[in-house]
Amino acid sequence: MTEPATSKLKDTADKMRALFEEAYELFVDRNNHHRDVFMDDGRQGIIVRAKDKINDVKRGGKPPRETVKECWLDVANYALMGALLEDEGLSGE
Repeated sequence: MTEPATSKLKDTADKMRALFEEAYELFVDRNNHHRDVFMDDGRQGIIVRAKDKINDVKRGGKPPRETVKECWLDVANYALMGALLEDEGLSGE
């Protein structure tokens, strides 16, 4: 693994790692409730759900249930779910 070249970049990289871990925990929590439904609708279903989350960001989240930050983490997770579908050959395309 490549290490960041500067201390400022390392600080940013450490913050990103913490956000990846937070996004992972959010994914596990949500997937426990919804199971792998994202796999049912393929690429198009993920695109629709990601667009919905971006609209939630524009509206300031979904208080009191979801903060704007959680919505951004959901968008990141949808991107990773899309990559997973591509890896598994399940994109529906």
